[in-house]
Amino acid sequence: MRCNPLSTDRPDASANGGNFGALIRHYRRHHRPRTAKELKFFETMSSFELAVHHATLAIDRRGKRFGHQCRIPLASLKRAKVLLEAAIPRLKGCTTFHELHSLLLQVLGGVHGLGELYVYDTALRLGASRGRSHYPEFIYLHRGTRLGARVLGLAASASYIARDQLPAPLRTLEPFEAEDFLCIYRDQFRNVKANPHIHTDDGKTSGDE
Repeated sequence: MRCNPLSTDRPDASANGGNFGALIRHYRRHHRPRTAKELKFFETMSSFELAVHHATLAIDRRGKRFGHQCRIPLASLKRAKVLLEAAIPRLKGCTTFHELHSLLLQVLGGVHGLGELYVYDTALRLGASRGRSHYPEFIYLHRGTRLGARVLGLAASASYIARDQLPAPLRTLEPFEAEDFLCIYRDQFRNVKANPHIHTDDGKTSGDE
């Protein structure tokens, strides 16, 4: 099965001044459309069962893998499909993204080859199929977003962070967009020159006494 690799198009921080505004504009132009298209695909699913099929196998309408999951063994994806299909009644009983994400962690925790990113992406896609009430309220951390959070001085050891913990400019993004942003632009954060009022792990902002 062919993969659709995640775009590696990233701005040169030295060329754009390295400020959050420039990075956010770049995200909205180059990455938001991809995410919106993917989630719209799940929002318009004819049934939750069909959403589970596509989400667990990480495939789009053409049967091609989503970029994040292109290297996961097919056997692991098929195992996830079996487990989550058996859990559909419990999945339908989840009323928030957090409940959905927690259930996926529980059900898929022992499957070889499936990490935090797979669980998050699958929960996000299934949540989209249930409507806006099942979108994330927090920014969930996995390997890539955790690295970005750490550079910004956020509580990277947590499983998720609140939107108001983000530097002020990033709060203009939806939580699921902020998750994407932390992962994509983590290498650029060290070059940010604007004062973003970065929150540290102890809840203070940089410069607080």
